Amino acid sequence: SFLPPLADVVPVITGLTPTSGSVGDLIIVSGSGFGNDPGQVEVTIGGARTEVVAAYGTGIQVRLRADNLT
Repeated sequence: SFLPPLADVVPVITGLTPTSGSVGDLIIVSGSGFGNDPGQVEVTIGGARTEVVAAYGTGIQVRLRADNLT
């Protein structure tokens, strides 16, 4: 069987700001190794995917959806 290559950089999460929110709020995921293409980034909160608004090497900005709130 074929295994895909391992990532060159392993993402590391160092924080969330703010640490709680409501539907439509923006959350910043801080860390490193996220890449710069929002289409290649997936963030799951509360067991559901968020809307990725922006991605850059040291952070990801996501918008909370109703499914993210548990």
